[in-house]
Amino acid sequence: MGALEVDSEVVSMDIIGGLYRQGLDVLVEKIVAQTDGKTVTSCFQVCTFWEKHLWNGNVWRRIIERLFAENADFRLLCRLNGWRQILPSQGGSEVTEEEYKQIVYKFTEYEGIWSKRNLSSSKLFTGGLFSCLKLHQQWLFAGMLDGLIKMWDVSRDFVKKPLKIFEGHEEKVSSLDAAGDVLVSGSLDQSVRVWNIESSSLLRVLRGSGCPILLVKLLPDRLAWWSVSGMFQVWSWNGPENIEPKLRFNIDEDPMTCNITVGEHYVAVAGNDVYSNTDREVVIYNSHTGHRMLEKDIFASAQIQCMDMQSHLLFLGAGCSVEIWDIEKSLCVAVLGSNFKPSLNQTIRNICVSDFQVVAMLSSGNILHWPLHNLVKKNNDNPKIPLHYNLETFAGVIENKEPPWKNLVLSDSRIVFGLEMKFGDVKIFNWSKTVKRNTDVEEERVAGRRRRVPSFTYQFNCRPECPQCPNVQVMEIDLK
Repeated sequence: MGALEVDSEVVSMDIIGGLYRQGLDVLVEKIVAQTDGKTVTSCFQVCTFWEKHLWNGNVWRRIIERLFAENADFRLLCRLNGWRQILPSQGGSEVTEEEYKQIVYKFTEYEGIWSKRNLSSSKLFTGGLFSCLKLHQQWLFAGMLDGLIKMWDVSRDFVKKPLKIFEGHEEKVSSLDAAGDVLVSGSLDQSVRVWNIESSSLLRVLRGSGCPILLVKLLPDRLAWWSVSGMFQVWSWNGPENIEPKLRFNIDEDPMTCNITVGEHYVAVAGNDVYSNTDREVVIYNSHTGHRMLEKDIFASAQIQCMDMQSHLLFLGAGCSVEIWDIEKSLCVAVLGSNFKPSLNQTIRNICVSDFQVVAMLSSGNILHWPLHNLVKKNNDNPKIPLHYNLETFAGVIENKEPPWKNLVLSDSRIVFGLEMKFGDVKIFNWSKTVKRNTDVEEERVAGRRRRVPSFTYQFNCRPECPQCPNVQVMEIDLK
């Protein structure tokens, strides 16, 4: 939308609509790619003509594709965090426009949405001692010591009683994972169980290790678990009805003391033997073949207390610092803090990551968080040297004075962990400002119809010939 002054009169011009009518969709794409998620969403709300062409033109995907082609740092991020797998131009599989929209918001609106002013906290009592937690969509799952699995809808304002209870395990639930409408659980009763989340019904019971299960991981085409014996098993996964044994291999490190994280491409293990320096070395296995990848040389600057993985990125909580490694190239990409001149004399207690965010808990209980796109960048001066950041001033800080218990779990909008002072209590931090949809639908009984109400009001005449937008007043939008 633009405005020209002609003979002291302001004349409105529909620039975006004019470009579309001339078939110059690529210019619209170039314009909106220079803005942010909020501005693009506002463009959808100007009128039905804009909305139709933006949606039919797959503008959210095309913005991501253009960022990938033109922004070297974004290209590096997509290669390492897994976003490249959903870019058709890079041989990836196309996903929905809503998923591309979420990526644009994560990349352009992090400081606005995941900020302290949008953060709230609450507590939840699980009703007993729990051993593991899992966040999935709006649900929080807790694996209990008595073998039960409880589920709450934490998107509600007041959460007390569990929404569902999954019964079947005979001993402590040690690990949980979920994808879509499926929940998988591992237990000390030597079984892995597959559940339907909606009905809480048991779909499959898998055995084979003959030992208590310590870890389960549901990958896009595989189901993996690790047992007390050190045996790591991988089963092919094509839904709950099609699960078949695929491979098994031994991991030499002590399952009871080592750190382990499992991803789509790798299994990373760090021992905990201070005397042999294995507490600083990370051993990498190929999660498809089970082979140890001897060429991967990853060695932390201090003892590794915690670790997590996102696609090709490995995150290490080492001493007083967080280290980010490119596993594919065995290259340290970034270091947050320092073990030689620490700005904060506090160790990294827990760490968890998503495709766009890193969250670390300090030994004091305070939580630090960073947008991943601010950390994963190429060092133009020397690509082989990691970028260094100040741990204290560079991070977003969430103050927490209550001693934590058990590991952090993370979703796009929530951080959850147990509390040490009262076992069974869970603390929830929630970023409440969510990405707005293009329009809100307000229920009004006007002639028995649903009325479509724009989320924002604009002052602008769409175009004289638009039959669906007569006399609509909208504000002008600066697309610079």
